[in-house]
Amino acid sequence: MAALPHLLRRRRLERENDGAQQIGIRTGRSERDADAGGAFHDAGSNLEQPQALGGSGDQGIDGVIHQDPLGLDRVHIQAKRYNEGNVVGSGAIRDFNGALDLKRAPRGLFVTASSFSRDARIQAESATRKIVLIDGEELASLMIRHKVGTRVVATVDIQEVDGAFFGD
Repeated sequence: MAALPHLLRRRRLERENDGAQQIGIRTGRSERDADAGGAFHDAGSNLEQPQALGGSGDQGIDGVIHQDPLGLDRVHIQAKRYNEGNVVGSGAIRDFNGALDLKRAPRGLFVTASSFSRDARIQAESATRKIVLIDGEELASLMIRHKVGTRVVATVDIQEVDGAFFGD
């Protein structure tokens, strides 16, 4: 019975690592971390875990991805869930660039479910920090490619005549 918590931690760790790898995030979580009873993860000691911020008082940053064990290489994220037809304008990009400046972050990722205006794209290109823009169409493509948040709705079997059946 004592092995059950260990197995549950191991399976949770495998799911976390698999899910993160599907979208290109390396968690760095090892079985040793899981054996520590999750304390490593719960205390925030694992610097490679994605960190969700968001909400009021987030200072314009919705999340952070730590790309190395020391937390030296970070990507700050801003996400906007606008309805189709509502575009992200240059003001939102300027605000995000300012938030990156406050955090002294060298780069950021701005994701939206809708699209970016032409001025927003120009603003991102001329920003003081590197800002990558991902619109709804590209986001959907990335989700499908990496099988994140998707499900199979149909499969297609393609048949051909087997020549061996006729003795050819």
